[in-house]
Parts: sequence; C-alpha cells; structure tokens
Amino acid sequence: MLLRQYVFNVRVRLEVSDSIPYQFFVFKGYLRAAILLKISDSGMPEQTYWESLFDGDGIVRSFGWEDGQRKKESRVIEFGCGYGTFTNRLAKLFSGRIDAFEIDPIMIEMTRNRIGSLPKVHLHQLDFLDEEWPEESKSADVAVMFHMLHLSEPFELLKRVANHLASGATIAILHWRSDKLTPRGPAMQTRPTRSDIEDWAARLKVKKIKQVDLDHSPHHAAWSLELP
Repeated sequence: MLLRQYVFNVRVRLEVSDSIPYQFFVFKGYLRAAILLKISDSGMPEQTYWESLFDGDGIVRSFGWEDGQRKKESRVIEFGCGYGTFTNRLAKLFSGRIDAFEIDPIMIEMTRNRIGSLPKVHLHQLDFLDEEWPEESKSADVAVMFHMLHLSEPFELLKRVANHLASGATIAILHWRSDKLTPRGPAMQTRPTRSDIEDWAARLKVKKIKQVDLDHSPHHAAWSLELP
C-alpha cells in the first residue's frame, strides 16, 4: 500500500508543477507522502493559496447542476477530493449520495473536518487508479474529475469511470488550460487539450460533449460529457 501511495503521488500529485518540492514525513506512525505547494512571500496558507487560483462557486454553477430537481438529487463520485474544495460545494448542492475518493489520508481528514458529519457524504481512502471502487458508488449520475487527466493513460481512467456510472450520467472535467501558462499546473505537454477531450469523447461514444464557460476562472478549461 505504501508503494502504491508513493507511485500515485508521483504520478498525479507531483505533476501539479515541474518544480514542486516533495517531502516524506512521519504522521501518526505512518510514512506519508506530502505535497508542499509553493507559497508566495505573503505567507498565505497552502489551502488559501490553492483556492485563490479559481472560482470554486462559479465552476460549480457553470456545470448547470442547479437547474432542476432531478439534477440536484443525483448521486456523485468525486475523484481526488484534496482539501474538500469542491466536496464541500457538492454536498451543499446535491441531496443524493456523494462518494469522494482520495489516496492521501491527511486530505481525507481535512475534507472530513471541512464538511462535518454529513451521512450522504462517504470519503474513501484508496488508490482509485489501481484499487477496486466501492460497490455502493456504482451507477452514480455524476463523476467529478477535476485536475485529474494529466496521467500517463487518461483515457483508460475515463473508460473505467464511464463503465462505473449510470446510463445517461455526466462526466465533469476541469483542468489547467493547455494553451497558456498558468500559476500552477503540470507540464504543458501533459495537460489535456480540447482535441484530446473530443477524441476521448468520440471513443466513449458520448451522447453530448460541451465545453463549459468559466467566466471567473481564466486559468482553467472545463468540459461536460453526457454518456448514452
């Protein structure tokens, strides 16, 4: 498990920047992988700095999930909850079950502390690239994949997600823009481009693909894929 955790963090989390420092430390008797985000000289907390780089509320609104009672009752899977930045917002919006996957136990605790004890939110510490997903998360209506698709084989993860979801479900994708330099983000060549998204959507035989307008998050691009 420790080896998988290390590989996952190198494969995904360290790719948020070519120059992010990486450090191991002991926490509660276990070897943990921690990402030390670069903080400006202002001394802003890591979480505050991270969340200043995009408009979280605006991003959630842009996907149109607030339109209609049926959408609000949807079941959701979030891949990589991190600080709980979007988990918190999803929990306020959706009345259905929410399953959030995250490999880092520290992030799991931070998210839990942030959202409190909500019975509908289920946090799972697991490597969702290699481990089995909880059966109870199957047939969800929405998959939230934010800052995820700079993997070595992104389509394989997308295909697995699509097979796990309900018929007619939506895959929500958000990532750092591939056409301009941004304050954070993985190497430019690893970021999904519009043509990548369109190619993956065609291979998934999606019913509808839509590029989502992000008025107040200029460093990001987003897409919504509606499955058949």
